Parts: sequence; structure tokens; C-alpha cells
Amino acid sequence: MADGARADKEAKYPELLEARRCRIIVVAIEIGGRWSKEGVDLLRTLASCRAKEAPRYLRAAAEEAWIRRWSRLLSTACAVSFAASLN
Repeated sequence: MADGARADKEAKYPELLEARRCRIIVVAIEIGGRWSKEGVDLLRTLASCRAKEAPRYLRAAAEEAWIRRWSRLLSTACAVSFAASLN
């Protein structure tokens, strides 16, 4: 599914494929909770950057906490969106 979503976005926004200042990132979450590798990598990178604000000895714990928080928020948003589409 994630590969198909990426192909759809690349076809819709071809100008972003050659862009120097930005790039397409497809955060795909399948029904059942599986995330695309690109989505997981993005979440880990963002959490790592955010955890740098914490003291060095707490960074690993802070990073995991941010990953848990944001993945739950995104998963809930996707579930709510899917449920709303069924009406």
C-alpha cells in the first residue's frame, strides 16, 4: 500500500521530485496499524531531534517517549478519519 501511495504522490507532484529545498515524504499507515518504513524513519528522526533538548542521560528515554506519544496521536487520528469515512 505504501509503495502505491508514494507512486500516486510522485505522479501528482512531479515538481517536488527535482526540488532542492523539499521532498515528498509519504507517511502511510495501513488498517491494522502497520506503518510505512518512511513514516517510521520520519517519526524517529523527529523524536531524536526533539530529545536533544533533554539532558544527555535522559535522551534515549525522551526519544522513546516522543515516539510513543506521536505514534499514538497519528494512529488515533487515522482511526478517527477512517471511521468518519464509513458514514
